[in-house]
Amino acid sequence: MAGHSGNYDCRVDSKGRLKLPAGLLRSLPKGQSGKYVINKGLDNNLDLYTEESWDKITAKLESLNKFNSRHREFLRAFYKNVTHLEIDSNDRILIPKKTAELINLKDDAVIFCYGSNIEIWAKDVFDTATNNNIENFSDMADDVFGNLNWKE
Repeated sequence: MAGHSGNYDCRVDSKGRLKLPAGLLRSLPKGQSGKYVINKGLDNNLDLYTEESWDKITAKLESLNKFNSRHREFLRAFYKNVTHLEIDSNDRILIPKKTAELINLKDDAVIFCYGSNIEIWAKDVFDTATNNNIENFSDMADDVFGNLNWKE
């Protein structure tokens, strides 16, 4: 998947459909199948994958040792809420009710994109989470990049 960046305020309609923003759709690779996978993210969000990026992730997960109980527990937790979706003719995806309930997603949503990641958040949860990050952004930069040798 091509690199994505930005965030988009969106609405979830009464049937659970979320229209994918034009800016996000333009950043998808040419020939994208229109098939997606949605899953519970590692934070209080949903992760949206193109079918192609999902295949890459699942291929990596195949390397986990099924004889290791922690690996099995992770795989069960990871795959527990997976749903395969298709975009409709109006560029919408239908988020299943039980999936939306995992993150308390009702009406207002944010689609947040960075790199190959596409996250879907309930707007109020996203605002709270990212406002906390802004306050310590400089400290985070020190922790993440402070020891890197940047070369141009």
